[in-house]
This record gives sequence, structure tokens and C-alpha cells, in this order.
Amino acid sequence: MKFYQLGLFGSLTLITLAQMPFSPSSAQAAEETLLLCRGSTSTTARVYQEDGTLKMRLYDHIHKVVWFNSPARSETNPEVITYSNIFGEQPILITTNRNDPSLCSIQVGDRPLERGTALN
Repeated sequence: MKFYQLGLFGSLTLITLAQMPFSPSSAQAAEETLLLCRGSTSTTARVYQEDGTLKMRLYDHIHKVVWFNSPARSETNPEVITYSNIFGEQPILITTNRNDPSLCSIQVGDRPLERGTALN
């Protein structure tokens, strides 16, 4: 793109703007999704790695708001992988079946278990 700018004393200055390709800076960390679980009623849970830290993010798809985003931990046994929150007012468990990776569930505190489908 080229623009002309009228400078002091009536002189013209040619300014050329080039569109630079986007490249994320080192401050922007890449997120690697490990599990994306779409619950059957209202919640979608995402478990991901960011800068070597395991995290979980919960999204209410009825109200369209992220309401939880925090570090997590994982536990593995022969049947399931369970991700749980480290911080927060209530326990959050996101579970995926190792024998059928399309199955997952979301448990938030005392609310009923929300069965879901893994989208990744």
C-alpha cells in the first residue's frame, strides 16, 4: 500500500506500508489440545498443554461463556484417563475412556455427571 502524506511546508512524503506475515511472538504460547469433550447438556471441556503446563478450560455453550480456566492434573489407569482441577471452589473431573476414545464425561462438583463425545 502506498500513501502520500503532506508534510510541513507543503512537501510530499511517500509512505509505503507492507503487510507483514503474522508470526506469533515467543510470548504467545502454543496450546496443544489433549481432549475436547462436548457434554450432552451444557458444558464443553478442553484439556490442553500450554508451555508444559496441563490446563483445563470449561465453556458453557448455553450462555456462551468460558467459566473455568486453570491448571490441572491427570491420573491414568488401564480403563480411563481422568483430568482434575488443582485450584477452584469445587472439584472438576473430565474423564475419557482409553478403550473408546470417543467417550468422555464431565463432572462438576455435585452436579449430575454430563456424558459427552470427544471431538478430537
